Amino acid sequence: LQKNVKFINKFLSLTELLSLLKSTDVYISSNQNPFQITSGTLSYAMGCGRAVVSTPFLHAKEIINEKRGFLAKFDDSKSFKDAILALLGNPILKKRMGQPKQLHRNQKIQETRLRRLCRRIQKNQSLK
Repeated sequence: LQKNVKFINKFLSLTELLSLLKSTDVYISSNQNPFQITSGTLSYAMGCGRAVVSTPFLHAKEIINEKRGFLAKFDDSKSFKDAILALLGNPILKKRMGQPKQLHRNQKIQETRLRRLCRRIQKNQSLK
């Protein structure tokens, strides 16, 4: 776990955040508030083409479906483990879930812009 998971407990700039999201295999959101209306990092992760595993708070239930990721149960580490292992054990599934499909028009536009920004950041970092 220490070699493969990194916890960062600080505010990140958008550039730092997108850079980290692009380097992840799976984005995990363990939000414990079932009534949370939105999550910027969840949206950014999906915009960067990452498969996601999240608790079923309001925003997550709206944007995650069987084609985009997994909803894990609140306070249930086994449901998180099962979802994460399903993605990591199946690269085709992980890749497919990381690709946007059948999104609302505004989501498509936002995710396209985020992808472009992520590619620019990744390109700039490879030049260093």
